[in-house]
Amino acid sequence: MGMKTGILVGIGLLCVGLAGNVSAQDVKETGPYVVLNSNYLLNYEGDIEGLREGSVHGFNVGMKLGYDLNKYFAVELESGWAVLDEKTDEAAVKDALGVAGITDAGNLHVIPLLVNVPIKYPMDKFVPYAVGGTGVFFFAFQNDEQVLDEDVELDVDTVAYGFKAGAGFDYYLTDSMALNFESGFWFMADPDLTLKTSSGDLSAAADTDSWYIGGGLKFRF
Repeated sequence: MGMKTGILVGIGLLCVGLAGNVSAQDVKETGPYVVLNSNYLLNYEGDIEGLREGSVHGFNVGMKLGYDLNKYFAVELESGWAVLDEKTDEAAVKDALGVAGITDAGNLHVIPLLVNVPIKYPMDKFVPYAVGGTGVFFFAFQNDEQVLDEDVELDVDTVAYGFKAGAGFDYYLTDSMALNFESGFWFMADPDLTLKTSSGDLSAAADTDSWYIGGGLKFRF
């Protein structure tokens, strides 16, 4: 057995041992909590005037501050930081702008600020839930050097309204700590994207809706 395998097996046995000491009576029904998580992001929608190459991948790290109102309902404030790597279709960029060699436009940075309502269904230490939320998403675009070297610049609206819908579960290891898993969608009003060149500007709606999947740790107080 390799070292990595041994470590993973040890962690798994520790989690099982901790969870075995948790009962439905141990898990609090009300009170504050915090969730620290990270997610893989996939934006599968969109083309931007034919310049984007396929799906866009990214990641985010985030935090949720919540309060369990009872065993079934909670409210949360969610924020974090996400980045999507905007690859481009080199041939399409050359046709549209007359410049070659641009395969990476840069990174789209996103900061969500959402109010969520999870609806839970406790099953002993396993607590599945559905969640919906609404709020705003803040954007900033970091141009790649390939773009800047060609005297081209991408700019994006700074804010858009949106909402999220997802489902997940908490698995309690102790009465105050749980593993968290969640997957769902971020739906955002398409911000305007402007491609600035020496010969003029090209504007389009940036399709930013993203699927996310990930997990983290939940701590109750």
